[in-house]
Amino acid sequence: MEKYKKPGVHSARTGVESNSYNINITKKSLIAQIKHEVSIKDVLTRYFQLNISHSKLNRNKFNIRCPFHDDRSPSFTVYNVTNTFRCWAGCNQAKRGDVIDLVRMLLNINTSEAIRTLAIDFSLRTLDAVQVNQLNNRRIEQQRALTLEFRFREEVKKYILELKELEIVISNYLYTIRTEEDMEYKGELYHQKNQVDYWLDCLIDPEPVKQFLALEEIKNFIFKDIPVAEAV
Repeated sequence: MEKYKKPGVHSARTGVESNSYNINITKKSLIAQIKHEVSIKDVLTRYFQLNISHSKLNRNKFNIRCPFHDDRSPSFTVYNVTNTFRCWAGCNQAKRGDVIDLVRMLLNINTSEAIRTLAIDFSLRTLDAVQVNQLNNRRIEQQRALTLEFRFREEVKKYILELKELEIVISNYLYTIRTEEDMEYKGELYHQKNQVDYWLDCLIDPEPVKQFLALEEIKNFIFKDIPVAEAV
């Protein structure tokens, strides 16, 4: 696999090398624009000729072989929502990086040169203060959405574990039913077990709406309307 040749700076758009490129834009706004408009996937494709079209993609992230070390198994994670990457083998000091960090590492140049190269090769336009604020606000919203999704996933995992524990407790007491009196006293547990099984199916389902609705039911009823302690 042939790496991208370090530019002088080189413009892939014009094919002309130039050591002077007038960027009529503040550094802060340019960085914000780069992080918003240039994706990690674009950088890997353009500067490393890496074909990731057949990678296993999902909504939030995908893994590929790291371009910075001899990687026998995919250890390089690209996070689509935050437009960042991380090499779990230790590249970039095992820290998350952005598109600027990626170009800096791929082309072996410093951060300022990486910013300059991205501005040229992706033909970025001038942004005013209002547009910069809009980009920053979008990035904040994306980060907020990512945080909420992470909390939601953690909550789903938490209740899956709690429901499985509850299911075991209910099943153990169902095994103790031997007489009609036991059935009268503990028979309601059969209905409770069915409800727990239904909630577990909903939480395991990949559809977020089903998970969300199940969580609402669980929070409202599991420890209020399923009096296992009383039944057992």
